[in-house]
Amino acid sequence: MKRLAIGLAVVSLLAVGALAYANEHGGRHMKGGMLGHVVEGCCEKGQMMGHGDETSQKFLDETYSLRKELHDKKFEHQEALRNPGTTLETVAKLERDMQGLKEKIREKAPEGMGRMLGSHCCME
Repeated sequence: MKRLAIGLAVVSLLAVGALAYANEHGGRHMKGGMLGHVVEGCCEKGQMMGHGDETSQKFLDETYSLRKELHDKKFEHQEALRNPGTTLETVAKLERDMQGLKEKIREKAPEGMGRMLGSHCCME
């Protein structure tokens, strides 16, 4: 009986540790791929739902600078949130800038892809 209790305690601790590790090292990206991180999630290697590699690659090539700028803004936003001295106005401006970049990217998307970009795949 004592061995069973010790075994259950060890398994419970391992499970809690695994959940904490998963949350810390990837929980944010579980929501879906980020356009700024196009190599992650469902956009990996330009394979977007319903579009051939050529169309996807062209879109990725055309939006390279916008995606990079969005990535940089997201990093700046996270750093602003981390900094206790950041004003709400600064955070709001960064969020508006990110939304504007997302809209520009959607405008360049091929037929039918813009709707997908607004969902979970590349824009979260």
